[in-house]
Amino acid sequence: MGDRPRESRPPQIEQVLLNLAVNARDAMPGGGVLRIGTSNVDVDEALAEAHAPNAPGRFVVLTVSDTGCGMDSETQRRVFEPFFTTKPKGKGTSFRVYLPRVDEPAAMKSLSGVYPAAPASGTETILMVEDDDGVRRLACHVLESLGYSVLCAESGGQALDLARDHRGKIDLVLTDVVMPEMSGREVERRLAETGHAARVLFMSGYSDDAVLRHGVLETGVAFLQKPFTPLALARKVREVLDGKAV
Repeated sequence: MGDRPRESRPPQIEQVLLNLAVNARDAMPGGGVLRIGTSNVDVDEALAEAHAPNAPGRFVVLTVSDTGCGMDSETQRRVFEPFFTTKPKGKGTSFRVYLPRVDEPAAMKSLSGVYPAAPASGTETILMVEDDDGVRRLACHVLESLGYSVLCAESGGQALDLARDHRGKIDLVLTDVVMPEMSGREVERRLAETGHAARVLFMSGYSDDAVLRHGVLETGVAFLQKPFTPLALARKVREVLDGKAV
């Protein structure tokens, strides 16, 4: 169980839920139950002192739990900073995120500028290379719903085959960095050799060190950290296609 008060904005909450859901999925390779819930909690001085530097007060608690394999001590040490882990021995993992409670209704204008009216769309052709079935299906669905023509490949070899058979222009290659058969960098190089020189957007859920070893975190290289929201994907793809971001 992890708990620590933390101020946040809607996009940050969305990212917290995405990270926890992905972690839960990885902890339940054979299936299981993921539960997400909220509740009101009054934190007294004793509870706050037990989880210092937290302060007593009124909070809304976001709880995310799974029935997976749990976390060993090494995983607990590396779990991301907003949480303080106190997980007992046994199966499953539960995180509690404490958010300061506000009783007054939020003014709609307070969200102004947080989300755009609609995600950026386009009509270009994108070659998507991702070995994770869930990520690939979601990303391809999001991009197709935004108007893009998407070629979906589960490996570098399949990406090369799709590019070879495609008669039109490929405007963007969206590729995972670390894959079993061929890295994202190798996919980029091989595609360029076949005449499919396109803008490239790399993505990865690995640590910076792993990505650096594949030569991706360099100046001028566009990168998207996984897990990402559909909105973040849409905006980054549009920015790279327009040459406005790396």
